[in-house]
Amino acid sequence: MGFATRVRHRLYTGYCERKFGVSTRGLIQAPELGVANADAVGYCALEYEYLLWALPEIPFPAEEVVFVDYGAGKGRALAAAAVRPFRRVIGVEISGELVEIARRNLARLRHRRAGQVEIHHADAAAFAVPDDANVFFFFNPFGGATLGRVVERIRESWMAHPREVFFIYFNHGRFDECIEGQSWLHKVHETSFCGFYRLASAR
Repeated sequence: MGFATRVRHRLYTGYCERKFGVSTRGLIQAPELGVANADAVGYCALEYEYLLWALPEIPFPAEEVVFVDYGAGKGRALAAAAVRPFRRVIGVEISGELVEIARRNLARLRHRRAGQVEIHHADAAAFAVPDDANVFFFFNPFGGATLGRVVERIRESWMAHPREVFFIYFNHGRFDECIEGQSWLHKVHETSFCGFYRLASAR
């Protein structure tokens, strides 16, 4: 990333943090988070400009969106989603320290429009997928067996409660490997840093 791009990101991050009333900056290495799951990665929030580019691409009416962010961290993606008129915004985060920070951020969030916003302190692999969840957001939060189990849980939820679903996955190489050979999802759009996915039946 060039110097001019870094400066632009820094300025835009400051603008969005002030606008939303949150504090989500910083880098925390995985060992510092004190979590037992070896698949977990450290904390680093996705740049706001990528978040605010991706959210309008969700192909469902906003009032029908139940948005789940896996690896919610300090709540940056939750904040960006919650200022849209989504029905529910849900975060899942394994680090208790990050959950507490995210809760503080959500408590002081400005311009909230979502009907309900919540964050769960849980291992993503054990989190029960809500029956109505239809948008799943990932910013490279974990890999390995955890990612495979999360995908399987979402598939099981979809099979038990059929519905249209949409995935947004930043740094999507691991995800592409994880779903290779699975017939229920297909990629509908890709950039160098993000992939969008829908049900195969939605072709």
